[in-house]
Amino acid sequence: MTCSPPANPRPTRWLAVALLAVGLSACGGDDAPPAVAGDAVAKSPLNIPAVAGTAGVVEKLTYRMTGIDGAVRTENAVVIIPAGDPPDGGWPVIAWGHGTVGIADTCAPSASENLGGYASYLNDVYLSNNFAIVAADYEGLGTPGLHPYLNLESGGRSMLQAVNAAVKTYPSLSKLFANVGHSRGGQAALGAAQYASVTPDITLVGTVAIAPASNVKTQSDFALNNVINNAAAPLTDRINAGVDRIGFASLIMAGVKAQNPSWDYGAGLGPDGVAAGIEALAIDGCSTDLFAQLITL
Repeated sequence: MTCSPPANPRPTRWLAVALLAVGLSACGGDDAPPAVAGDAVAKSPLNIPAVAGTAGVVEKLTYRMTGIDGAVRTENAVVIIPAGDPPDGGWPVIAWGHGTVGIADTCAPSASENLGGYASYLNDVYLSNNFAIVAADYEGLGTPGLHPYLNLESGGRSMLQAVNAAVKTYPSLSKLFANVGHSRGGQAALGAAQYASVTPDITLVGTVAIAPASNVKTQSDFALNNVINNAAAPLTDRINAGVDRIGFASLIMAGVKAQNPSWDYGAGLGPDGVAAGIEALAIDGCSTDLFAQLITL
């Protein structure tokens, strides 16, 4: 476009001023406003059969968060709001942190009809008791870039800034929320509690971390010393413990690589050929496929 004022052979004075203002406004409007973490970008309906009888709103909310590199990026969350009229102050919110589903984009809970296996639980425990749910996919799940698995700050910010965007987008939601998560999500819920100050417009009232991922080395050493290397243990137990140990290690190392792309993935997984196979399974598949196929390597 040109930045000269619109032409008019015989405009009246007021029309000339109006046209000039429009032209100058258009010329100065090419710069987009800065992306702000905690803002909503878009929303779209979802089909989650387990909540069909209790939910009034079931949508995927695309929002902005601060990633592990400090840049603002776009992520997804699922927002589920009970049917009916909200109580005074709005529906109280559960910020839900899901457990390990994998690293690949196809593993994102918002891409499934059962929220990564948690839909019935969320419906029966929270939605049916008049809590709204904001369930973040986490950074890098279903969006560009690797998912920084078990990064405390990333998981916490994913949950916090999803709730912040949801409260801005859905007027029926309360600004009061609680963090609840299971396993990997339990750790993310603890991260959301630690970094709650990044979202001052919403108020955290409590955190429930169900079997949070913690003391990973201690757990791994226990499996190694008490099961894998225990000749008296059943062979199937020893094999399953070994597969679990390698599987979770491969996801953790993928999370490290998300933060440091030059990191040698094979450094902790033995020979290059085996490491490459495990890396491909970890990054390109979901956790159920990863653990099922590890035994074939």
